[in-house]
Amino acid sequence: MELGHRDHSNGGAPSRRRETAYDAGDPRLPDMDGVDALLAIRRLAPAARVVFFTSFGGREDVYRSVRAGASGYLLKDAQREELMNCIRTVHAGGSWISPVAAARLTARLGEPDLTPRERDVLHIALGTTKAHVNRILGKLNVGSRSEAVATALRRSIVALDPR
Repeated sequence: MELGHRDHSNGGAPSRRRETAYDAGDPRLPDMDGVDALLAIRRLAPAARVVFFTSFGGREDVYRSVRAGASGYLLKDAQREELMNCIRTVHAGGSWISPVAAARLTARLGEPDLTPRERDVLHIALGTTKAHVNRILGKLNVGSRSEAVATALRRSIVALDPR
């Protein structure tokens, strides 16, 4: 089995060398996330077998990785024997998803997908909300959202809805 690598001088993109197994990294990376790296690998080497070995095991992380063509998904808290079984199984042409990741994937399968535009809007909304909250914290001279609510109530900036 040959192991591939990412060319970190090229933003983590896979190199054009001929490999049969790759380390796509985590599904969440700052420059090129693991799913994007996996898609790039699949364009260069459609038969490549990719295993995600990651600390990110959320429903969406597992779903996006498997949907993009990952052959395996294993969390970093896996025991050595499970890691070796995963590598052997994927190398032999099979697939391996840790039981925890499989449970999360199963739960995710019944949920609707967001469109790329909806994801963009959500990302923008989260960033905008964070910016507004940070400005509010600064203006109220407090360090947390809880302190902001308590201060706003105490100063009668807001009132509790009596419903």
